[in-house]
Amino acid sequence: MGQKVEISRDLKRVALSDVHEPTDSYVEGQLKKHFKDHVFQNGEIPKPASLARKMDRARQQVRPKESENLDFEVDTNFLKDKFLVGDVWVDDNGHIMFATNQQLQLHQNARKWYLDGTFRVVKKPFKQLWSIHAIHTGG
Repeated sequence: MGQKVEISRDLKRVALSDVHEPTDSYVEGQLKKHFKDHVFQNGEIPKPASLARKMDRARQQVRPKESENLDFEVDTNFLKDKFLVGDVWVDDNGHIMFATNQQLQLHQNARKWYLDGTFRVVKKPFKQLWSIHAIHTGG
């Protein structure tokens, strides 16, 4: 069996079994694993961007469909480490809050919070991504 076919099969297996595995780092690891002692001929090694797209396409098959309105439930099976903090509604405005326990603890102990909002990176039905940052010093 060719190395390209073996890598593609491994990538699809991981994409479907671990939706949290970062695509780029896994692709890089697979290339190193399969081609570590190999002398390459032109076009013999698959392009990392192509492999990453294959992983992303495989994951699209198991991800929940993107909602077209704000009437949806967050599928926590696709979130790691109890990342969903809450879903708060004020009048007709919904706010979904995500954070790890460690992030919440760091923010609780921070002296200052820094707030940032952007409109460009979100898709409908969302309107804004708002983030809260804090500077952490020490171990």
